[in-house]
Amino acid sequence: MKSSISSGSRVSSKLVAIQELEIARLDLSERSGNFRVLTGWLGEVQSLEAEDWKTVQVEELKQIITQLLELVAEAQLAKKLLFAMGD
Repeated sequence: MKSSISSGSRVSSKLVAIQELEIARLDLSERSGNFRVLTGWLGEVQSLEAEDWKTVQVEELKQIITQLLELVAEAQLAKKLLFAMGD
């Protein structure tokens, strides 16, 4: 069965994902400690009152981003595809 995704779109998606991770790492380099992020909404209605905020630690996020970039690099070397769903 042939993939419905062209190799060109896979490459551009991969590059966008890597760029977004690098941008996130750069943003974190200018932060310290922790900060709050909007992670979604509680309930069915997206409203100010239903916002779900979490406090994240800068160092933990830096480690996660580094691990994701290493995973992408390993997949590239092994000529494997990575799939992710969600934001």
